[in-house]
Amino acid sequence: MTSTIPENEYQDCIEEMNANLAAERKFRDELEAWLEAENKKHHDEYLKELNPSATASSVAYERCLFMCRKLKAQHLGDSKGE
Repeated sequence: MTSTIPENEYQDCIEEMNANLAAERKFRDELEAWLEAENKKHHDEYLKELNPSATASSVAYERCLFMCRKLKAQHLGDSKGE
């Protein structure tokens, strides 16, 4: 004897799974945003330690150079980011 799941229970299950997936995506997106902000903050602090007289614009410029080098290295297949 086979049992079948009533349509409304099946639909409820699908909706619950979709809600769980949406919550996981939201959490992941929030975590990625937080990590990106923390990395930026720590990278800016590191740049300030290297050059205590650095201005906000020079820190931003250095960060931009760092990211450009990292992207160029990734493009060239160098995973070190240097």
